Amino acid sequence: MVKENPLKNILKGIISAAFYGVSLILIPLLIFRTLEAYAGSYFTPTPEMKFWIIAMGMVVIAFAFGRESSSKRSIQRVIFNTLLTLGNMFYIYSYWLSGVANIDLSLELMPGTLLGFNLNLGTLLGIELGVIGLKIIVLLYDLIDAIIYMSKRKKTKIKVNPGDTESDTFAAYLEEDGGRQS
Repeated sequence: MVKENPLKNILKGIISAAFYGVSLILIPLLIFRTLEAYAGSYFTPTPEMKFWIIAMGMVVIAFAFGRESSSKRSIQRVIFNTLLTLGNMFYIYSYWLSGVANIDLSLELMPGTLLGFNLNLGTLLGIELGVIGLKIIVLLYDLIDAIIYMSKRKKTKIKVNPGDTESDTFAAYLEEDGGRQS
């Protein structure tokens, strides 16, 4: 079995954390800043909006780093993936909590004439929370798979070639046993 390079896993974790940081914190804050600049008198994000986006985004970033820096099919990866999913649920819920899901803009076209725009993302966020909730079922399968994989890995060590290190891959099993079950 080939050991994974821990520095490679840490680098993957850093890249994943940076991706989540840009998509969950930087882009929403840039959108808020743009809305403040161009529609500042009609839309002003409250400090609570920015706080919840940054706070929950940082939690999600930490779990994303933990997931990607863990080895594949390990229980640690499944646990971090579950925590990441729960963090994403709370991140989306924080949009509801902070009031970002319901944006009401009123622009004055001419003196005495207003153009109203109401954006209610509550239904969309509810659907997204439902999809993330369904992902928990997949995570339970991943947990069972990781537990079975780790228990079989500890019991069975198959030599690929004389002098090689032991392997626990399914391909090595097929090579030695020919795929026959006894």
